[in-house]
Amino acid sequence: MYEQVTAYLGKLKPAHWKYPENQGDGSHEHPYIAGWPEYDETTKEFMKKMYEFVPNGGQNYDEVIYKATGLDCHEDLSKADISKIDGDIILYMIFSMVRGERFSDGLFGSYVANGTIGKMLTRLKELDVQHLI
Repeated sequence: MYEQVTAYLGKLKPAHWKYPENQGDGSHEHPYIAGWPEYDETTKEFMKKMYEFVPNGGQNYDEVIYKATGLDCHEDLSKADISKIDGDIILYMIFSMVRGERFSDGLFGSYVANGTIGKMLTRLKELDVQHLI
């Protein structure tokens, strides 16, 4: 059921931060240039495919997550107790993290680094096993 998503378990990596070679000195003529996150190809592929995996095209994902967990999408979703959450809600939560990357550079990578994405993919795998029984 979730095999296409759980296939990425253990393969996702946090972002590697890139910075320009010729950093400015902070003056008006030569301002500082912020760094940006770069993800490996597998992680970029996963993030892109989440738009296909998420139920209902991800519509109203923030409302769905709030109703299921009481957490706003702008809160730390790693606080959610996913042990009792169904798979579709977990997909919405991962999708929220992917979408959040558009507004907060490195957000998705931080969820990979702190183990949240791995826990969610593991939960989806458990749900697949339960479904087979």
